Amino acid sequence: MNQLDASANSETSSSLLYRARGCDPEAWQRLSQLYGPVVYGWVRAAGVREQDAADIVQDVFQAVFTSLGRFRQDRPTDRFRDWLWTITRRRAIDLVRKRATQPAGAGGEEAH
Repeated sequence: MNQLDASANSETSSSLLYRARGCDPEAWQRLSQLYGPVVYGWVRAAGVREQDAADIVQDVFQAVFTSLGRFRQDRPTDRFRDWLWTITRRRAIDLVRKRATQPAGAGGEEAH
């Protein structure tokens, strides 16, 4: 396990989240370094195609950016990682629903 993986598995620093709420570019870069691979892994494990996974990761971080101010750690069990997982899961479900309503392209998926 490399240092980034170890850091992502530990508690997210309150000061890092505070700085990210203040739109600190370095804090956002650190969050992206720590959690981008984690989110990507969750999305791929959910069966999302590689070509769609990066889009979902971007959607997840956009949602985190717009709603980080509402994330609270009021209880000892409130963890950023769990909140991030919930956002990721919802974005993956949204993609599956969207795909279910779109007709398949002529020639199969490779034709896209």
